[in-house]
Amino acid sequence: MNWLGSAEVTLFHGALVKQYGGLFSKPRTGALTASLSRPQTLHAADPGKGVPELAAAYAWEFARNQVFADGNQRLALATCGVFQRINAYEFRPTEVEAAWYFGNLVNGEISEPELTDWILGCSYPTVVGGGETEGR
Repeated sequence: MNWLGSAEVTLFHGALVKQYGGLFSKPRTGALTASLSRPQTLHAADPGKGVPELAAAYAWEFARNQVFADGNQRLALATCGVFQRINAYEFRPTEVEAAWYFGNLVNGEISEPELTDWILGCSYPTVVGGGETEGR
């Protein structure tokens, strides 16, 4: 399993703020550490959890922990997609769905299981040569 690190997430945040606007800020260290460690803790407790479920944990944590002063909704979406990409999955929600789910996630209007179910429905193993799939 390939995991996200604090340097990558901080770079993602900076790139997202630069592209879409918002406030640049340093991460809240405790919130960043918690957000990065929870998917790994879930995987250690239950190695059967798949990549999309762990991506949902990243998304939930980054949206709810407010790691940065601004841009946490976009960062939650980005960490979900990038984590899946580096672990041989594709995350393919529609823009409308992504806006609705991540907007409601940040506002506390959907639960983590609801988010996880939606992410599972939008996640696909990467197809490699010959029609085989890679990933879990």
